Amino acid sequence: MLKYKTKVLNSVPSSACINVPYDQERKTCEEYIKYTDSNIPSVYGLQVHSWSFKCVVGNCISLYIKAHTSQNSINAKTYITVEGTMIEKNIEVMLDDIKYSHVGCIYQNTEMPQEDIKICCHVIFQHVEPVRKPVEKAPFALNFKKVLGVCQDKNSDAEIHVDDNCIKIHRHYFAMISPVFNAMFNNDTKEKQTGIVEIKDMDYLTVVDSVNLCYGQPLEDKTTQEIINILIFGDKYFIKAIMSKAEEWLLDNLHPFNFCTILSYAWEGSNEKLKTACARYYRRHVDPIALTQEFGELDKEVLAGLIKNANAIS
Repeated sequence: MLKYKTKVLNSVPSSACINVPYDQERKTCEEYIKYTDSNIPSVYGLQVHSWSFKCVVGNCISLYIKAHTSQNSINAKTYITVEGTMIEKNIEVMLDDIKYSHVGCIYQNTEMPQEDIKICCHVIFQHVEPVRKPVEKAPFALNFKKVLGVCQDKNSDAEIHVDDNCIKIHRHYFAMISPVFNAMFNNDTKEKQTGIVEIKDMDYLTVVDSVNLCYGQPLEDKTTQEIINILIFGDKYFIKAIMSKAEEWLLDNLHPFNFCTILSYAWEGSNEKLKTACARYYRRHVDPIALTQEFGELDKEVLAGLIKNANAIS
Protein backbone atom coordinates (compact mmCIF):
# COMPACT_ATOMS: atom_id res chain seq x y z
CA MET A 1 0.00 0.00 0.00
CA LEU A 2 1.43 3.37 -1.04
CA LYS A 3 1.73 6.16 1.49
CA TYR A 4 1.17 9.79 0.48
CA LYS A 5 2.23 13.04 2.04
CA THR A 6 -0.28 15.85 2.55
CA LYS A 7 0.08 19.33 1.13
CA VAL A 8 -1.23 22.44 2.89
CA LEU A 9 -3.19 24.46 0.32
CA ASN A 10 -4.04 27.39 2.60
CA SER A 11 -4.51 28.14 6.29
CA VAL A 12 -6.49 30.38 8.62
CA PRO A 13 -5.39 31.23 12.21
CA SER A 14 -7.75 32.02 15.09
CA SER A 15 -7.65 32.19 18.89
CA ALA A 16 -10.06 31.77 21.78
CA CYS A 17 -9.82 31.73 25.59
CA ILE A 18 -12.06 30.26 28.29
CA ASN A 19 -12.17 31.33 31.93
CA VAL A 20 -12.74 28.30 34.15
CA PRO A 21 -13.88 29.33 37.64
CA TYR A 22 -12.67 27.52 40.73
CA ASP A 23 -15.40 25.48 42.41
CA GLN A 24 -14.38 23.81 45.66
CA GLU A 25 -17.62 21.81 45.78
CA ARG A 26 -17.64 20.63 42.14
CA LYS A 27 -19.03 17.08 42.13
CA THR A 28 -19.96 16.52 38.49
CA CYS A 29 -18.35 17.29 35.15
CA GLU A 30 -18.96 20.80 33.88
CA GLU A 31 -18.59 22.14 30.35
CA TYR A 32 -17.35 25.55 29.32
CA ILE A 33 -17.63 26.51 25.66
CA LYS A 34 -16.29 29.51 23.77
CA TYR A 35 -17.90 30.15 20.38
CA THR A 36 -16.29 32.28 17.68
CA ASP A 37 -18.32 33.87 14.92
CA SER A 38 -17.70 34.53 11.25
CA ASN A 39 -15.29 37.44 11.79
CA ILE A 40 -12.43 35.12 10.82
CA PRO A 41 -11.14 36.27 7.40
CA SER A 42 -11.13 33.80 4.53
CA VAL A 43 -7.84 32.87 2.87
CA TYR A 44 -7.81 31.80 -0.78
CA GLY A 45 -11.16 30.04 -0.58
CA LEU A 46 -10.79 28.59 2.92
CA GLN A 47 -13.51 30.07 5.11
CA VAL A 48 -13.89 29.08 8.75
CA HIS A 49 -17.51 30.12 9.28
CA SER A 50 -17.34 29.44 13.01
CA TRP A 51 -15.55 27.26 15.52
CA SER A 52 -15.82 26.48 19.20
CA PHE A 53 -13.42 25.57 21.98
CA LYS A 54 -14.78 23.34 24.77
CA CYS A 55 -13.35 22.49 28.19
CA VAL A 56 -14.86 19.62 30.18
CA VAL A 57 -13.85 19.85 33.85
CA GLY A 58 -13.84 16.61 35.82
CA ASN A 59 -10.92 14.64 37.25
CA CYS A 60 -8.87 16.52 34.66
CA ILE A 61 -9.71 19.19 32.10
CA SER A 62 -10.41 17.68 28.67
CA LEU A 63 -10.12 19.98 25.67
CA TYR A 64 -12.05 19.84 22.39
CA ILE A 65 -12.53 21.91 19.24
CA LYS A 66 -15.11 21.86 16.44
CA ALA A 67 -15.27 23.96 13.28
CA HIS A 68 -17.71 24.65 10.49
CA THR A 69 -15.69 25.40 7.35
CA SER A 70 -16.01 25.70 3.59
CA GLN A 71 -13.81 22.63 2.99
CA ASN A 72 -13.95 19.00 4.04
CA SER A 73 -10.27 18.07 4.46
CA ILE A 74 -9.42 20.38 7.35
CA ASN A 75 -6.44 19.81 9.61
CA ALA A 76 -6.09 21.82 12.82
CA LYS A 77 -2.77 22.63 14.50
CA THR A 78 -3.75 23.52 18.06
CA TYR A 79 -1.69 25.20 20.76
CA ILE A 80 -3.13 25.12 24.28
CA THR A 81 -1.76 27.24 27.13
CA VAL A 82 -2.85 28.13 30.65
CA GLU A 83 -2.21 31.78 31.38
CA GLY A 84 0.39 32.39 34.07
CA THR A 85 1.71 28.81 33.97
CA MET A 86 4.22 26.73 32.00
CA ILE A 87 1.49 24.36 30.78
CA GLU A 88 1.43 23.80 27.01
CA LYS A 89 -0.18 21.24 24.71
CA ASN A 90 0.47 21.07 20.96
CA ILE A 91 -1.47 18.65 18.78
CA GLU A 92 -2.66 18.24 15.19
CA VAL A 93 -6.05 16.71 14.41
CA MET A 94 -8.27 16.18 11.37
CA LEU A 95 -11.54 17.92 12.15
CA ASP A 96 -15.02 16.49 12.00
CA ASP A 97 -17.71 18.99 10.94
CA ILE A 98 -20.29 17.23 13.12
CA LYS A 99 -18.68 16.34 16.43
CA TYR A 100 -15.97 17.75 18.65
CA SER A 101 -12.36 16.59 18.17
CA HIS A 102 -10.33 15.89 21.30
CA VAL A 103 -7.09 17.90 21.49
CA GLY A 104 -5.70 16.89 24.87
CA CYS A 105 -6.02 16.97 28.67
CA ILE A 106 -4.42 19.19 31.28
CA TYR A 107 -4.05 18.67 35.03
CA GLN A 108 -4.28 14.95 34.33
CA ASN A 109 -1.65 13.83 36.82
CA THR A 110 -1.61 16.83 39.14
CA GLU A 111 -4.08 18.45 41.49
CA MET A 112 -6.57 20.87 40.01
CA PRO A 113 -5.61 24.49 40.74
CA GLN A 114 -7.31 26.12 43.71
CA GLU A 115 -8.14 29.26 41.74
CA ASP A 116 -9.79 30.48 38.55
CA ILE A 117 -7.77 29.70 35.42
CA LYS A 118 -7.71 31.04 31.87
CA ILE A 119 -7.19 28.43 29.14
CA CYS A 120 -6.24 29.73 25.70
CA CYS A 121 -6.36 27.92 22.38
CA HIS A 122 -4.69 29.10 19.19
CA VAL A 123 -5.67 27.12 16.10
CA ILE A 124 -4.28 27.12 12.59
CA PHE A 125 -6.95 25.62 10.33
CA GLN A 126 -5.34 24.05 7.27
CA HIS A 127 -6.97 22.89 4.05
CA VAL A 128 -4.91 19.86 3.03
CA GLU A 129 -4.89 17.37 0.20
CA PRO A 130 -2.80 14.27 -0.44
CA VAL A 131 0.25 14.70 -2.64
CA ARG A 132 -0.08 12.19 -5.44
CA LYS A 133 3.63 11.51 -5.57
CA PRO A 134 4.38 8.51 -3.33
CA VAL A 135 6.77 9.01 -0.43
CA GLU A 136 10.18 7.89 -1.61
CA LYS A 137 11.49 4.68 -0.18
CA ALA A 138 14.01 5.28 2.57
CA PRO A 139 17.64 4.58 1.64
CA PHE A 140 19.55 1.69 3.18
CA ALA A 141 21.08 3.36 6.23
CA LEU A 142 21.55 2.89 9.97
CA ASN A 143 19.17 4.72 12.27
CA PHE A 144 21.02 7.35 14.34
CA LYS A 145 18.96 6.66 17.46
CA LYS A 146 19.47 2.91 17.20
CA VAL A 147 23.23 3.31 16.83
CA LEU A 148 23.87 5.83 19.60
CA GLY A 149 20.80 5.58 21.79
CA VAL A 150 21.36 1.97 22.76
CA CYS A 151 24.98 2.75 23.65
CA GLN A 152 24.22 5.79 25.79
CA ASP A 153 24.61 3.97 29.10
CA LYS A 154 27.48 1.71 28.04
CA ASN A 155 31.23 2.25 28.45
CA SER A 156 30.89 5.90 29.44
CA ASP A 157 34.12 7.62 30.43
CA ALA A 158 32.94 11.05 31.60
CA GLU A 159 30.22 12.59 33.70
CA ILE A 160 28.21 15.80 33.85
CA HIS A 161 27.33 16.89 37.38
CA VAL A 162 24.31 19.16 37.82
CA ASP A 163 22.03 19.72 40.82
CA ASP A 164 23.56 16.78 42.74
CA ASN A 165 22.83 14.50 39.77
CA CYS A 166 25.24 12.61 37.56
CA ILE A 167 24.76 12.16 33.81
CA LYS A 168 27.13 9.74 32.12
CA ILE A 169 28.52 10.62 28.68
CA HIS A 170 31.29 9.61 26.26
CA ARG A 171 34.00 12.24 26.17
CA HIS A 172 35.19 11.54 22.62
CA TYR A 173 31.66 11.76 21.24
CA PHE A 174 30.97 15.08 22.97
CA ALA A 175 34.39 16.36 21.95
CA MET A 176 33.43 15.53 18.37
CA ILE A 177 30.10 17.41 18.39
CA SER A 178 31.11 20.34 20.60
CA PRO A 179 34.25 22.49 20.33
CA VAL A 180 33.73 23.52 23.95
CA PHE A 181 33.72 19.93 25.21
CA ASN A 182 36.63 19.27 22.87
CA ALA A 183 38.65 22.03 24.55
CA MET A 184 37.77 20.74 28.02
CA PHE A 185 38.68 17.13 27.29
CA ASN A 186 41.80 17.71 25.18
CA ASN A 187 43.70 20.40 27.05
CA ASP A 188 45.32 20.64 30.46
CA THR A 189 42.05 21.08 32.33
CA LYS A 190 40.34 19.73 35.42
CA GLU A 191 37.72 18.15 33.18
CA LYS A 192 40.37 16.17 31.30
CA GLN A 193 41.97 14.95 34.51
CA THR A 194 38.75 13.99 36.32
CA GLY A 195 36.36 13.30 33.45
CA ILE A 196 33.80 15.45 35.29
CA VAL A 197 32.06 18.51 33.85
CA GLU A 198 30.24 20.60 36.45
CA ILE A 199 27.32 22.72 35.24
CA LYS A 200 26.05 25.26 37.75
CA ASP A 201 24.05 27.65 35.56
CA MET A 202 21.43 25.20 34.27
CA ASP A 203 18.92 22.84 35.87
CA TYR A 204 19.02 19.06 35.69
CA LEU A 205 16.04 18.72 33.32
CA THR A 206 17.63 21.03 30.76
CA VAL A 207 20.95 19.19 30.81
CA VAL A 208 19.55 15.66 30.74
CA ASP A 209 17.15 16.59 27.92
CA SER A 210 20.01 18.11 25.95
CA VAL A 211 22.25 15.08 26.48
CA ASN A 212 19.44 12.70 25.52
CA LEU A 213 18.85 14.74 22.37
CA CYS A 214 22.54 14.45 21.49
CA TYR A 215 22.18 10.67 21.71
CA GLY A 216 19.20 10.70 19.35
CA GLN A 217 16.52 10.19 22.00
CA PRO A 218 13.17 11.83 21.12
CA LEU A 219 11.81 14.45 23.50
CA GLU A 220 8.04 14.58 23.92
CA ASP A 221 5.62 17.11 25.42
CA LYS A 222 8.21 19.82 25.86
CA THR A 223 7.13 23.37 26.63
CA THR A 224 8.40 26.45 24.81
CA GLN A 225 10.58 27.43 27.77
CA GLU A 226 12.06 23.94 28.00
CA ILE A 227 13.00 24.06 24.30
CA ILE A 228 14.54 27.50 24.81
CA ASN A 229 16.58 26.11 27.72
CA ILE A 230 17.83 23.32 25.43
CA LEU A 231 18.76 25.95 22.83
CA ILE A 232 20.70 27.84 25.52
CA PHE A 233 22.60 24.62 26.32
CA GLY A 234 23.37 24.09 22.63
CA ASP A 235 24.49 27.70 22.26
CA LYS A 236 26.72 27.57 25.35
CA TYR A 237 28.53 24.43 24.17
CA PHE A 238 28.17 25.29 20.47
CA ILE A 239 26.43 22.05 19.53
CA LYS A 240 25.07 22.98 16.12
CA ALA A 241 22.69 20.04 15.84
CA ILE A 242 20.92 21.05 19.07
CA MET A 243 20.81 24.71 18.10
CA SER A 244 19.33 23.93 14.69
CA LYS A 245 16.73 21.49 16.06
CA ALA A 246 15.61 23.80 18.87
CA GLU A 247 15.33 26.83 16.57
CA GLU A 248 13.36 24.74 14.09
CA TRP A 249 10.91 23.71 16.83
CA LEU A 250 10.44 27.31 18.00
CA LEU A 251 9.80 28.54 14.46
CA ASP A 252 7.34 25.73 13.72
CA ASN A 253 5.44 26.22 16.98
CA LEU A 254 5.33 30.01 17.23
CA HIS A 255 1.83 31.22 18.20
CA PRO A 256 0.31 34.25 19.99
CA PHE A 257 0.47 32.70 23.46
CA ASN A 258 4.19 31.80 23.39
CA PHE A 259 5.22 34.71 21.16
CA CYS A 260 6.49 36.90 24.00
CA THR A 261 8.50 34.06 25.55
CA ILE A 262 10.31 33.40 22.25
CA LEU A 263 10.68 37.12 21.50
CA SER A 264 12.23 37.85 24.91
CA TYR A 265 14.74 35.03 24.47
CA ALA A 266 15.59 36.22 20.94
CA TRP A 267 16.47 39.66 22.30
CA GLU A 268 18.33 38.44 25.39
CA GLY A 269 20.28 35.87 23.34
CA SER A 270 20.82 38.19 20.35
CA ASN A 271 19.34 35.51 18.09
CA GLU A 272 18.82 37.39 14.81
CA LYS A 273 17.05 34.48 13.13
CA LEU A 274 14.37 34.36 15.82
CA LYS A 275 14.16 38.17 15.98
CA THR A 276 13.33 38.30 12.27
CA ALA A 277 10.83 35.45 12.54
CA CYS A 278 9.09 37.19 15.46
CA ALA A 279 8.90 40.47 13.56
CA ARG A 280 7.30 38.76 10.54
CA TYR A 281 4.87 36.86 12.75
CA TYR A 282 3.95 40.05 14.62
CA ARG A 283 3.03 41.81 11.40
CA ARG A 284 0.60 39.01 10.49
CA HIS A 285 -0.89 38.37 13.96
CA VAL A 286 -0.67 41.67 15.82
CA ASP A 287 -4.26 41.58 17.14
CA PRO A 288 -4.20 38.24 19.05
CA ILE A 289 -0.65 38.94 20.28
CA ALA A 290 -1.57 42.39 21.62
CA LEU A 291 -4.43 40.89 23.65
CA THR A 292 -2.17 38.56 25.67
CA GLN A 293 -1.15 39.42 29.21
CA GLU A 294 2.53 38.80 28.39
CA PHE A 295 2.52 41.42 25.62
CA GLY A 296 1.52 44.12 28.09
CA GLU A 297 4.42 43.08 30.33
CA LEU A 298 7.11 43.14 27.62
CA ASP A 299 10.29 45.06 28.29
CA LYS A 300 10.02 48.48 26.61
CA GLU A 301 13.33 48.05 24.81
CA VAL A 302 12.26 44.66 23.43
CA LEU A 303 8.89 46.05 22.32
CA ALA A 304 10.51 49.04 20.60
CA GLY A 305 12.95 46.74 18.80
CA LEU A 306 10.14 44.44 17.70
CA ILE A 307 8.08 47.28 16.23
CA LYS A 308 11.14 48.72 14.49
CA ASN A 309 11.99 45.34 12.92
CA ALA A 310 8.38 44.72 11.92
CA ASN A 311 8.10 48.11 10.22
CA ALA A 312 11.35 47.47 8.34
CA ILE A 313 9.96 44.31 6.71
CA SER A 314 8.76 45.00 3.20
